[in-house]
Amino acid sequence: MNERKLPIIRPDVHGYLCNAYPLSIAMQHSKSEAWFYSNYIQLICAGNFPEGKFFSFYTSNLPWYDFFLSCPLINYQKINQRFLEKYEGGLIRFICDSIDQNQYIHLYVDESYISHKKAYKKNALPHEMLIFGYNKENSSFHVSGYNSNVIFGEYEVTFEEFLLAFNNCDKTKNREYICLLAYNEEHNYHFDLELVIQSLKELRYSLNSSYHYRSMSPPSNWIFGLSIYDHIIKYLDTEVNFLKEKIDFRIFHTLWEHKGVMLNRLKYLKEHHYLNDADELIKIYSEIESDSLILRNMAMMYNLNENSAIITSITEKMTQIKSIEEAALSRLISQLESVEKSEKLLSHYYL
Repeated sequence: MNERKLPIIRPDVHGYLCNAYPLSIAMQHSKSEAWFYSNYIQLICAGNFPEGKFFSFYTSNLPWYDFFLSCPLINYQKINQRFLEKYEGGLIRFICDSIDQNQYIHLYVDESYISHKKAYKKNALPHEMLIFGYNKENSSFHVSGYNSNVIFGEYEVTFEEFLLAFNNCDKTKNREYICLLAYNEEHNYHFDLELVIQSLKELRYSLNSSYHYRSMSPPSNWIFGLSIYDHIIKYLDTEVNFLKEKIDFRIFHTLWEHKGVMLNRLKYLKEHHYLNDADELIKIYSEIESDSLILRNMAMMYNLNENSAIITSITEKMTQIKSIEEAALSRLISQLESVEKSEKLLSHYYL
């Protein structure tokens, strides 16, 4: 076979590749919706925020390089690259053989060797790559990720370019592993209303969700939930407005993604009869999602002209959105708790 491409989609959450890659595989299947809408609720900022550190959805206390393990819809094999050094035909052959077995390949490369990347011919930049196909006639791989214009999509990398990027990549910090990923056909996840209510409360009241995972690692001192708004405002005031730095655009992109997921979750809840009065909440979150897109665009505008008035406008709009979302979440939690109580009463009655 000269060419093979495994199916892949552009998921609703793709601001960070640790989310984008498993979702681009798992969310091809409609039965994955129950798992997705039971999760991807809580927000975190890990590290030394507001200096612009990792800000994303919170799904578990797993480190970023093992996020795949938090998705039960993905079968995951982790192989140290040293075990492949004597593979007949080398790494290129191994990747092609894996794709022929319906396995996606996740690994690390130095993007300064990849021509469609922003870091090309600049400083070393070890980063994730997902390979989902090959073309032996063109001697290239089909890969997913961001290009030099920071657009998420599908691209091609020649075998020669790939080997340079892979072999010259810094292998510390868990980058010495190659992971094989495949959709888990056998897993059947049922929508978890109790988990949704718990996660919505932790989002609304900025509770530390990492306490649920303290059997794996100590609780984190990260920032959780809607308190993120206050810290983004602090970040804009200190790092951007005062120190005249560019806005970390990923913050506002993730915020917009989160509101889109919240809106789609409400539609899912309505469709599956978990909400009796969903239309008003859908209307409210539609407006929040639209306003979050405006915030994202304003952040882009600021990075172009550095007009401090834009920072003031962003701060004012964020304060308004937070107030509206607090009320909407309180209303949503109350409705879902009523549904959960009714379900438990019915379950007890029929037992």
